[in-house]
Amino acid sequence: MSKERNLSFDLLRIVCCFLVIGIHVTPVYDWSSNTDVSQFEKILSLLIQSLVRVGLPVFFIISGMFILNEKLGNITAFYKKRISAILIPFLVFSFIHFLANNLSGNLDNVSNILPQYLKDLTNSIGISVHFWFVYSILGLYLVAPLLSLLISKVDATKALFAIVALIALKAYAVYIKPLIPFIDVPDFPVWVVYFMVGGLLPKLPKFRKQKTLSWLFIGYISTCAFGYIQFNGLMGSNYPIYDAGLNMFIFSVSLCILFKDCLCNVGPKVKRSIIFLSANSYGVYLIHILVLQQLSKYMNMSWSVGHVVVYTISITMLVFIVSNGISFIINKLICDRVLRAIHTR
Repeated sequence: MSKERNLSFDLLRIVCCFLVIGIHVTPVYDWSSNTDVSQFEKILSLLIQSLVRVGLPVFFIISGMFILNEKLGNITAFYKKRISAILIPFLVFSFIHFLANNLSGNLDNVSNILPQYLKDLTNSIGISVHFWFVYSILGLYLVAPLLSLLISKVDATKALFAIVALIALKAYAVYIKPLIPFIDVPDFPVWVVYFMVGGLLPKLPKFRKQKTLSWLFIGYISTCAFGYIQFNGLMGSNYPIYDAGLNMFIFSVSLCILFKDCLCNVGPKVKRSIIFLSANSYGVYLIHILVLQQLSKYMNMSWSVGHVVVYTISITMLVFIVSNGISFIINKLICDRVLRAIHTR
């Protein structure tokens, strides 16, 4: 990858951070309940959920793009730099999350705080449901040197074939294997596939924007359509839509290709803002659920609180802004200092 900073991916990281918050803010489409909500509002919630769900796979793709194309001269140095960058903020933010959820009376004794916190850390969703992402990323980073070696053996002429093959293997496991289980084709965990696809994307040639936008549109519309079909019981099986679905692979990969092939030329002030928000994105992810929980104590966040589009955008933006402020303060006061101390040793 080019050593020159590509602001397009910083911008994409910010967009996806906003979208991930939207996953937890957007009312979930449900045809059988909430009958007081109009059908139109339910359809809007489905359209929004289908859009915001792309944020999570793209995070894995972006991670793969940079990690798997990084020159690994010293594996120990790689682990020290990358694992600490994930682990230190996670420990800080997760402890704050733990305290906020438990000091209100869930712990009988202050002396139990640390043992209970360490116990909860042994479960990927023990402290909060969204922390599974960190455990998945840590696992991917541990095998990144091996995956990087495999990716490096794929030249530019074979990159597209390798991406299609990885997605095809996953699609086979999801859609075809249940029909013919006696044929055992190797399968990869879904986040490993996204991670490896990200490592291969920089090897692709530049595509025509019209073609990329067409695939992006197909990915989004098919996500909406499959969501409607499945949630209304029109499918015989419960196929994954938002993570391992072929529709989501098309949607997320097309979005990344679109940003890869675009140059983000902005002024110095906008550039600094993009870099600032991008640097905060991990902290925003870690803290946004807690922010949403605290805001819900003072705001009405029920399904029918208002127009679903206005509600989703306004609440997501509020959580995004507050989370950025908290992330900046915590990173400045704690995380950045600890990481500098680790990296200077």
